[in-house]
Amino acid sequence: MTTKRRRGTEHRLRHVGALVPPDGFGTVVSVGMGPDGPVVMWAGGREAGRAAVQAGRRDLAEPGRTVALASYTTSDLRPDRVVVAPVPVARAFIQPLPDGGYLVARSRCVWTPEGAEKNAVVVGLDGRVVRRGTLGDGIAHLQVDRDGRIWVGYFDEGIAGNNGWRFGGPEPLGSSGLVRWSPTFDKEWEFPTGTGSPITECDAMNVSDDGVIAYDYGGETLIGVRNDQPSIHPTGTEGVRGVVFSGETVGLVGSSADRSLFTTGTLGGESFNQRRRGYLSMPSGKPVPRALRPECRGSTLNLFDGNDWYQLDLDSPLQRSVTAVSG
Repeated sequence: MTTKRRRGTEHRLRHVGALVPPDGFGTVVSVGMGPDGPVVMWAGGREAGRAAVQAGRRDLAEPGRTVALASYTTSDLRPDRVVVAPVPVARAFIQPLPDGGYLVARSRCVWTPEGAEKNAVVVGLDGRVVRRGTLGDGIAHLQVDRDGRIWVGYFDEGIAGNNGWRFGGPEPLGSSGLVRWSPTFDKEWEFPTGTGSPITECDAMNVSDDGVIAYDYGGETLIGVRNDQPSIHPTGTEGVRGVVFSGETVGLVGSSADRSLFTTGTLGGESFNQRRRGYLSMPSGKPVPRALRPECRGSTLNLFDGNDWYQLDLDSPLQRSVTAVSG
């Protein structure tokens, strides 16, 4: 059996290294990217990845399995900060906070006449829950910016309603598709619904010091947010899985037809000006495994296979030389 030769520029990820687990822990449960590097929820034992989720209402009000929440930087594969805490979920979004604590959140959130689940908690440096809050149902992407503000992108059920929201209950908290919450779980900003280009499903999101970019599956558009002002940029690419950016240069990860597609271009006033189409590969040259989910932050595309960390940086000299050539 022969392998079909790919057309376009090959973008090989580099192996940054293997993240070192905290003492007493060795199983990666969840992983994300903070402003300065990876953040990982670790558990110990062979069955550590299994849930301590309560039946029925699945909120975060009760303690669960003890895990280690650890932050890393690119300069050291050993954890920079570790907090040990009981968390009642098997898989969750995890983000570091400016004060040294962590935000842990579930994707789903049920509403009943008794009220909404609290599907987010802030864990302090001592491992205790500092506060609980509700971020809504259908969370697809969650990242905390350097100021501690919580950016959330929602998938279709979090926008249209499910789990008690809208159908017999209140409007979904994520009905706009993209929301910024305060560190105390108050809604500060949301994508304005009067743009004429509503978000139907947020399939990618990237929060950086230079702004926020999200991708809407339904409109095949990039949504840029700077100083709370949104801009819409049609891409013509369906099924983007991740987006990286540096200034006005953008890289789109994947498409419905090709999960390894990597499209680079620049943002215009109301456009995405495509420059070159290439493809991603592992350091060995082999295709990127389908199970690896992109974790994008600023100019970096990050993939995690267990505790092995792979990265592609749009700002690297090699990538700059590639994207400078018009396709």
